[in-house]
Amino acid sequence: MKTAHLIAAARRALTALRANEETVHTLTITHDQVRMRLERMKAEAQAAGRADRAMVADAMIATHAGIVADEDQARLAKDPAVDDDGKGPTDQGPNAENTAEARRLERCRLSEERCRPVAVRVYVSPITGGAALRWLDGEGRDCPNLWDPVPLAGCHAHAMRDEVLNAAGLVLAKRGFNYARGAHWEPVTDSRQQDAERPDTAEVAIVPTHAYLELQVRRFGPVPDLPDVPGVTFETTQRGQWRAAVADGRTFLLTWRPGLDGDRWTVWGGEQHSQLIRSTSSMSKALFVLRHPAHARP
Repeated sequence: MKTAHLIAAARRALTALRANEETVHTLTITHDQVRMRLERMKAEAQAAGRADRAMVADAMIATHAGIVADEDQARLAKDPAVDDDGKGPTDQGPNAENTAEARRLERCRLSEERCRPVAVRVYVSPITGGAALRWLDGEGRDCPNLWDPVPLAGCHAHAMRDEVLNAAGLVLAKRGFNYARGAHWEPVTDSRQQDAERPDTAEVAIVPTHAYLELQVRRFGPVPDLPDVPGVTFETTQRGQWRAAVADGRTFLLTWRPGLDGDRWTVWGGEQHSQLIRSTSSMSKALFVLRHPAHARP
């Protein structure tokens, strides 16, 4: 199936949740958890070099953000005297929507900080030799959602072998983490383990890199301002997403997504804006396509 069809199907599936209120209320996951799982899907696809799956995940993230924004607007329209948590008064008037969005972003930022791992463990199965990396919080528990265990390729004798620890280090670097100052891998042993010289588990403390922290600032901070583009009219549809009407009458979807290796600007066109026109790390290159729509070809 073509990527465009996958994107359209993904958007329809997410939008269908909004149409079935009973289904939504029986779900046991929150919007924050949905968003984190979609971002995990995108990160895994990028790590695997699957650009098509990463684009599908990106489209699903954008659609889900639109659903959240629509629900916030509906809640404010229904009772503007109640805030987005339904627990008390909030600002009224033209700034009410901005206030709700700011509070939502602050909740997401606090959730990210709360779930951010402070250590990792490598476990090697003594039976199969397969290995996986686990993310741990400050209390030694598995971190939820975005920080699911990561399989490590190869067959390994035990958890303190250089090849498995090097593979774990590469995963840390890709996710924006480094070893804490003075920290090093140490075996984790308990009474169940028979051979202390061949431990099945190793652990090390980690810290976020500067690039990771900068990413969180962009994720939960202000959206970049778009400059005036001759012949193009922009309409904000949700955070990081604009509907662009160009000179020849066509419309496109412009999206902005912050990433660890740089922000990503994407132009979508075609039916339901499901065709990828341009994906670039440069805002000016994305806007060039909109200013000169003759270049806007899938």
